[in-house]
Amino acid sequence: MDKLVTQYVKRGREVPWLVLAREPDHVVFVHGPHLGGGQGWDCATCHPDMSREDYPELKRDRISGYANWTMSMTRCRSCHEKANAPGDCVACHR
Repeated sequence: MDKLVTQYVKRGREVPWLVLAREPDHVVFVHGPHLGGGQGWDCATCHPDMSREDYPELKRDRISGYANWTMSMTRCRSCHEKANAPGDCVACHR
């Protein structure tokens, strides 16, 4: 956790995560602004508790290719509204 904070969060760098949930190509998501920020968020706000997983099960939709853990736009918008975060399209979409 210390390495995560000092090498990535404090420097505003994106973490080279192992991807279990693929976002659509037109979606831009950066973890940095979503970590902490005084909002009480932590990884479990959006992700399953990976510390309890030996090897997480990854299922992909055969048509879209999106993973079973890919966030929905409805869920993102709901959180943005609660946090008073930008709600315009270009904040999250290319």
